[in-house]
Amino acid sequence: MAAVKQRHSGQFQPGQSGNPLGYPKIPPDVKARLKGLNMKAVQAIEDALDGDDQKLRLAAAQEVLNRNLGKPHVSATVDVNAHDSGAAMLAALTAAAARSSASPALVIDATAERAPAPPLPTLPPIPLASIPAGDEHED
Repeated sequence: MAAVKQRHSGQFQPGQSGNPLGYPKIPPDVKARLKGLNMKAVQAIEDALDGDDQKLRLAAAQEVLNRNLGKPHVSATVDVNAHDSGAAMLAALTAAAARSSASPALVIDATAERAPAPPLPTLPPIPLASIPAGDEHED
């Protein structure tokens, strides 16, 4: 098999794969055993849909819908044009606190100076006579 070439940036060349053999195949005997369990799994989902446990019924319903209709897509809008994310974050927090009537706004003074860290302890010097010379031991 030919070596896969990478760019200097660590990315693969266009058309090249970092996993040329692909995803490992499921062994045929395992595939056959799983296929034989399909009806049992469908029956278990049917039983869960008809059961008394509300959480189990919801999970079974979601599984049926996801398999038949596909999982719902989630989308989000993100503004990446903000230049000062700290100021934007502070403005968003202030606005959220103003909207909240359940509790008063929390004000944090971020301009206060921090106290300096305590000095590190100093160790006493080691006398040179206590250090063995390099030629006293054998390799």
